Amino acid sequence: MMDSLRLIGYAGYASFSSRSLQTNFCPPKAMSNFVSANKANTPTQNDCTNRNSCATVNVTRGELILEGRNLQEIPKETALAYGPTTKLLNLKENSIMNANNIDLFANLTTLILDKNDLTSLAFFPVMPSVKTLWFNNNRCSNLNAICQDLSRCFPNLEYLSMLNNPCCPAFYDDTILGADKYRRYRLLVSFHLKKLRFLDATPISQKERSEANSKGQFLGKTAKPTKKSSRPLSPGMSKEEQEYERQKQLKKLKAKRRASSSLLGIGNPEHRYDGKHSEGNRFITNNDL
Repeated sequence: MMDSLRLIGYAGYASFSSRSLQTNFCPPKAMSNFVSANKANTPTQNDCTNRNSCATVNVTRGELILEGRNLQEIPKETALAYGPTTKLLNLKENSIMNANNIDLFANLTTLILDKNDLTSLAFFPVMPSVKTLWFNNNRCSNLNAICQDLSRCFPNLEYLSMLNNPCCPAFYDDTILGADKYRRYRLLVSFHLKKLRFLDATPISQKERSEANSKGQFLGKTAKPTKKSSRPLSPGMSKEEQEYERQKQLKKLKAKRRASSSLLGIGNPEHRYDGKHSEGNRFITNNDL
């Protein structure tokens, strides 16, 4: 049962019961309707007129819950009222499209962005206080790009979960190829996030950290063959380089000769059979015709 109603912060109401301290935030327009609906000391409710801008706040734990409200950004009045004291911000199952007002959460340590259909975090500001990020069930397909975003936005990140993103291989795939993909994924993420301790609920081992430091810079790159023309031999080239260039040019010359030679002059275009000096009938007499 609700013992009392009290205004908190910028504009909101708090319901304090004997069992817990839980605050349900609504902007001023929705607050009056809620108060009139609870005059008879009814139990605390999370519903209000404009559900998209209502919030559930745990005063003692510093938790702000904005889950499942179809938000495209954090409401400004909510950020002003609870940003400075919020430690955990839950934005799960929304439609976040920008990072407006998130800079007001200066002391945030845990950010939950699950199920927001996000493909990137490029629009997020630098948040050095965040140490835990939940980024599951989004639509990020570019692992290199998201790793760069994470290292820029959350330089002190220690706990990260990105399960069920297109860029995240299935950790339960026990095939040789699947296991190798997930291993390379962990190494690349660990390379970009130097302070990361857990990835997808699995600790980063010392072996993974060492391998990530030595190989991580190469894992995000794909070697592409380039068409190079043979360069002239330079006096500044080493003997090995000069010999390599000679052999390469010799192979090209031989290949060109083979392509231009006739059937009876394979490999040497200077000795072609053209039939000018043919003596094919020299040993044929009239009786043989």
